[in-house]
Amino acid sequence: MVTKPNEAVRLLNFNSSVNSKIVKTKNHHTFLLRCRDDNTVPNGLKRRSPIHTDNPFIFKILHQASSRILKVQVQQLRRKKASLENYEVQQPPAADKPIGKTIRHETYTKKTVINLSSKQLTTAQTSLLCKGLKFVPTCSNIKTDEYIIGIESGLQQLAPNGNIDYLRHQIADLIKQSPKQRSNLSPQERKAINELRNDKNITITEADKGKAAVIMDTPDFHDLVNKTLSDTSTYKILPKDPTAKLERQHKKTLKTLHDSNQINCV
Repeated sequence: MVTKPNEAVRLLNFNSSVNSKIVKTKNHHTFLLRCRDDNTVPNGLKRRSPIHTDNPFIFKILHQASSRILKVQVQQLRRKKASLENYEVQQPPAADKPIGKTIRHETYTKKTVINLSSKQLTTAQTSLLCKGLKFVPTCSNIKTDEYIIGIESGLQQLAPNGNIDYLRHQIADLIKQSPKQRSNLSPQERKAINELRNDKNITITEADKGKAAVIMDTPDFHDLVNKTLSDTSTYKILPKDPTAKLERQHKKTLKTLHDSNQINCV
């Protein structure tokens, strides 16, 4: 039996709505887990004293109450996430396999992932891309030496009196004492990162509107870029990089405004 077009559209909209709720719930759950691990309470969950007081004992009680509310909220979101995932699985479209595949595929891709390539994305790859191109995976092991080397250039400004070694050791101790971060990706999603990174046949970019992840075949992407740049009414070839000239003009303009007291040094 083939599902009627209206029924297919209804199921697609339903599954898309459920998938959107799952993504939002996962993001909210991940955020609250980080707050819990860092012993930080979001402003929306903080309990405040109804009267003005500086009593530290009262602040301690309020913080403990806020922390308990945070833990309860984490548990509720975990149950909600599991319920939504199970609910989506229990709502298969009553259609033949081709229509079912299309509906399930568009369930994931609508609004968050748009696959225009010939590559069939796996569930883990789609789940990873649904998190957005600005999503930052947590690092399980912090490389202390590399971190210190990265801030070495700023140590002189942070320690003007010459106590660079002391500050370096303080930073290293803070890193070592910091709690181990909880992974915000599943093992399959971490594997999907390498799979997508090493696949040179596709190009992943961000949509102009909606911040969706767009997957295209690399040749098609290059053709699109070349076609866009060939529009002489919008773009033109420059004989050289104008950045240095623009910087000089910018500095000259700022100096003129400063000398005429139209701007200050703040």
